[in-house]
Amino acid sequence: MNWLESIFYGLISGFAEFLPVSSDGQAALYLKLIGGADDAAMHLAVHIGILLAVFISCSTFISKLNRERRIAAIPKKRRKRQPDVKTMLDIRLLKAVAIPMVIISAVARYFLGKWSVPFWFISIMLIVNGVILFVPQFYPGANKDSRTLSHWDAFLMALTSALGAVPGISRLGGFLSAAQLRGAERRYALDIGLLLTIPAVAVLIVFDFVLIFSGAVSGFSVLNFIAAALFSFGGGYAAISFIRFLAVKSDFSGFAYYSWGAALLSLVVYLVS
Repeated sequence: MNWLESIFYGLISGFAEFLPVSSDGQAALYLKLIGGADDAAMHLAVHIGILLAVFISCSTFISKLNRERRIAAIPKKRRKRQPDVKTMLDIRLLKAVAIPMVIISAVARYFLGKWSVPFWFISIMLIVNGVILFVPQFYPGANKDSRTLSHWDAFLMALTSALGAVPGISRLGGFLSAAQLRGAERRYALDIGLLLTIPAVAVLIVFDFVLIFSGAVSGFSVLNFIAAALFSFGGGYAAISFIRFLAVKSDFSGFAYYSWGAALLSLVVYLVS
C-alpha cells in the first residue's frame, strides 16, 4: 500500500473496531478492492492506534477502576475509606470475561493463522455476524450490571467475544448481543465491552510481533506505518463517540443490515475477481 491507501486502511480498521461490525472483515474487503496484501506491520500499526483510542476515550473509567483497586489493596486498618463495592464488582466482571475470552481467542487465532482464510469464508461470517446482532432485539431488555450478572452471564459474554477472532465476526458485536440477551443495561455493557478491547488487542499485538519476527512483512515503510497508526487512532476515537451516542438512543440491531450489505458486496467482489 502507498501512504494514501495506508491512511484509509487505518481509518477503516480503527472505525470498524469499535462498531458491532468486523474490523477484520472490513479491512479484508478494502484490501480486496484496492488489490492490496495483508501485512503484519500494518496490523501492528492499526492495533497500536486502537489501543491509544480506547485508553484515551475510557480514561475516566480506567482511572476509577485503578483507584478503587489500589484502595482495596491497602490493609483495612490503614484505609481512609472502603473501596466502592460496584467498582470492585466491575473489576471482577472484567476479569471473569477477559480471562476466558483471551484464552479462547488466542487459541482460535493460533489455528486460524495456520489456515489461509478464503475471502468467501469472510463473506459468510459477515452474514453470521448480522444474525448475532439481529436476534437480541426480540428479547426484553433489562438493567443488570456487575451486581446482578452471574458467572454464567460472564462466560457467555466471554465466549461470544472470543468469536471475534474469526474474520467477519465482531468481537464487540458478539459481546453486546450476549450482554443484551442476559439483560445487561446497554450503556453499561458498552463501557465494559470497550474496556475488553484492551486485552483482546493485546493478544493481537503479540501475534503481530510473532509474524513480524517470522518475516511476514513486505516493503515496510515508516511513513505508511505512522499514517495507519494515526488514522486508526482517529477512526477508533470517532467510532467510540458515535457508538456511545447510539447506545443512548437505541440498540445495535441496525448494524445487522450493514453486515449483510457488506457480506453481499464481499460475495460480489469475490465472484467477479
